[in-house]
Amino acid sequence: MNMLNALEDITDSWKDDFQSEVGALEIILYSIEDGSISKWKGSFKEDIYISVLKLKKMVNVLLENYLQIPDPNISESAIKVGSDWLICSKCNEGWESNSLNAMVVCP
Repeated sequence: MNMLNALEDITDSWKDDFQSEVGALEIILYSIEDGSISKWKGSFKEDIYISVLKLKKMVNVLLENYLQIPDPNISESAIKVGSDWLICSKCNEGWESNSLNAMVVCP
């Protein structure tokens, strides 16, 4: 199974662009394996760098967009009132939390 097909809510154009960059890297790999890389026009190392950079940018944008989508299972958010203090917006109780986790549960 192609991992791209496992991604949900991704546009076909994004998948096509991603697959195109992966394809460019595969062509370079096959050229190295069969010895025809010496006939490569330009710098294959620079082409690898550019393709990997494009892939990283695409994935970063995808992740940034994904992180902006709220989780429908989370209905309440705590209110931050200081560097380590939170107040539950549901019960109005406060507590100190120095957790590094993105989400904590009201005690």
